[in-house]
Amino acid sequence: MAQEIYVNEIIRDVVHEKTYRVLWISMPVSFLYWISLDNAERIPKKLDVAEVRAGLELGDYIAAGETENSLIVEDELADEAKTHRDRIWNMLKDVLEKEPDIYEPKPRAALLRMVAQENGMRANNLYPYLAKYWKRGKTPNAFLPDYRNCGRSRDYQKGGYKRLGRPSRNGHGFGKVLKEDDFHNFDKAVRKYYLTRKEMTFRSVYERLLADSYTVEVTNEQGVSSL
Repeated sequence: MAQEIYVNEIIRDVVHEKTYRVLWISMPVSFLYWISLDNAERIPKKLDVAEVRAGLELGDYIAAGETENSLIVEDELADEAKTHRDRIWNMLKDVLEKEPDIYEPKPRAALLRMVAQENGMRANNLYPYLAKYWKRGKTPNAFLPDYRNCGRSRDYQKGGYKRLGRPSRNGHGFGKVLKEDDFHNFDKAVRKYYLTRKEMTFRSVYERLLADSYTVEVTNEQGVSSL
């Protein structure tokens, strides 16, 4: 079976000791764009998917899942940080969604010139924002100042997070303390279903998540299975 590759997946090149994030995969699957997570590089590269799969099978590449980021809690962000994030996102979101053109030099240059003219700035000053967006998981929160210091760190050694959700009434309620495996399952579901199949709603992705990772098959005395 061919090695599956997902948008936002982190792939480690063990031969050259470099790490990449997958940005976009063509449909039907034939080529992809990825970007080096090295701070000195900010331009995506185009590769044949077959080449990447071969590298994974040979062990030259290792699929490393997602990078570990802080859990960013919206209500805990400073107003200035949210304003900065939203300003950059609103300025760039339309061109960032023009995939795969935004990954190619000439179309990208034309798109950035358009944004620069509309906002009274130089196009070259927009490239660092693109690199942040791509390297930090293609999320608007990539534009937060001091991104790595935003949110709560994932301290599983101290018992993970407290239970999330609506407070219980009279001691009754449902909740779950999120563990490292849960975040891995969430990342996998979003990358597998939502980021590669944009017609799927978050509700549909949630249902797939439950089916893939939180469903247990039980067989009764008559040998009938149920979930």
